[in-house]
Formats: sequence, structure tokens, C-alpha cells
Amino acid sequence: MSNLGRVCVFCNSKGGVGKSTISFLGSLSLYMIESDRQTTFVDLDSQATSITALQKFTNSRFTIETCHSYMLENGQLNAGALTQFLTGRRRNGYQVIVDMPAASRPQDLLFVGEGDFVFIPTSASDADIAATHTFLQTLLVDDRRGKTSPFIVVLPNMIDDDEDMQIIRRAFWDFPVFLGRPFSYNRDFRKIFRSRNDDTNILRALQAGSEYFTWMHSVIYGGAESRTRSSRLTII
Repeated sequence: MSNLGRVCVFCNSKGGVGKSTISFLGSLSLYMIESDRQTTFVDLDSQATSITALQKFTNSRFTIETCHSYMLENGQLNAGALTQFLTGRRRNGYQVIVDMPAASRPQDLLFVGEGDFVFIPTSASDADIAATHTFLQTLLVDDRRGKTSPFIVVLPNMIDDDEDMQIIRRAFWDFPVFLGRPFSYNRDFRKIFRSRNDDTNILRALQAGSEYFTWMHSVIYGGAESRTRSSRLTII
């Protein structure tokens, strides 16, 4: 599977949990680490915040896709068009990062394929955990994805201390998913979407998160595949 592409989807029904921040920094980090691969960032949020900030980095190896090509006239996701696009990207060895909008539903993930990664960020707040719990529960019982079996990873975000991690571990202990490393709070992460004449804000954020995204790369390229799926939470 090493020569096949990777599709990484960042989603949650709850807004403000860090989907755009982690997917934004993750896409640039993966682009730099996997220097022999093509990278595509797909922003399915109509606000296009990430696209605006990433536009300056586009080149022959790093491309971006807006939501307009994958939305129906009624505003719903065109899963068929997105599935076709991602199938071609996987076959050609691309790594694709998909940033889903807030209020996404599990049934919006029909395009997710076997071996893809579904990253679900959440903080330790009561509101975020409750929304993530419901989203994850629905995703796991939704059989409309057929035989596909993605790797589902809960990403603890905005973590201050081990107490926050304990809260998240307890909340999702009975779910057959993976639990990722904590993405600790850092002021630089909040500044990546600011408009600047240079890229200092983004470079600082990438440096601050370098260890985290090196870990994420190891998960995407073998860390999760080598582990046996469990009936309960597995820490990676």
C-alpha cells in the first residue's frame, strides 16, 4: 500500500474543535515530509478560509481544490463527484487532505474509502465531547459506507494537561477507534490565518507543531496499519 495515495479527512459536527487549523498545518507538513509525493488540499468549507491562506504555497506539487466542484445546487455534498476525484488521486499516489465544514454529518462521509484516515479533533470541554460522542457514535453504526473500513482517529486538541487527556480517554474508552497524541495549546496556532506580507506566522506554527506532525505522518504511513483493530479505544 506504500505506493498508493493517502486520503485524510478532518471532520466533526462541532465547529471550533480545530479541524481547519490541524488540517492546514498538517497538509503543509506532509507536503514537506513526503517530498516525492503530490499533495492536494480539499477545502469543503464555503468560507474557504484555508484556501485563501494556502493559495500562496501552491505549485506543481501542492494543489488546492475548492468546495464548488463538489457541491450540489441544494448545498449538499456531491459524494459521487468527490469519490471519483479521490479515486484518481489515490491511484496516482497523491496524499489528499480534506477539511470538512462544521455541521458535517456522518452520512456526508460516503466518499471515504478503505484504508483512508478520518481524523476527528475535539477538546476536553463538555460541549465538544458531547458533540463528538454523538458524531462518532453515528459514524460507527452508519452502514451506508458498505465494506469500507477507514482508520478513525480521535485527535485531542487544545490540551492543557494530563487531566484533559484523562477526560477524553474516559469519554471514548468504549469506542473501537484510535486515540492520537494531544495537540497542545500554542498561541502560534491561532495566528496562521492572519493576513501578513510574509509567512512568519505560519513558519512559527509549523516549527511549534513539527513533532506533532512528524507523529501524524508516521501514523498515516504505517503507524495505524500495523496495529490490530480493537473493540475499544487504542492509543497510538
